[in-house]
Amino acid sequence: MHHTIVVVANKSGARFFAYKGPKEGLVLRNTLDHERGRSKGVELTTERPGQSYDRKGQAHHNMNTEELPREHEDRVFAKAIAAALSGERKNGAFQKLVLVAEPGFLGTMTGELDSLTANL
Repeated sequence: MHHTIVVVANKSGARFFAYKGPKEGLVLRNTLDHERGRSKGVELTTERPGQSYDRKGQAHHNMNTEELPREHEDRVFAKAIAAALSGERKNGAFQKLVLVAEPGFLGTMTGELDSLTANL
């Protein structure tokens, strides 16, 4: 069992390390790739937003979606990372968790962690 897992992630990939102590440092355990994380927002959509019409039918407006395609892809990948960590935690693979990511993606990742994993 490794006591500490360090996850270094960005929107296109994550690397899972076991921290073996000050003498041995970090040892790569696993990687998780997310090819769509490299795509531009335009490449993630297949169609334009829907449209709505005024009551009298004279004008139409684009409807906003609650989540942009980029945000959706980030959340999908963050869920995959969270699921991998949850499985490792359930198997007793670690007792401490360190997450390293840019602030926006770090917030997305931590938001997807289950409460037991997040408390490590």
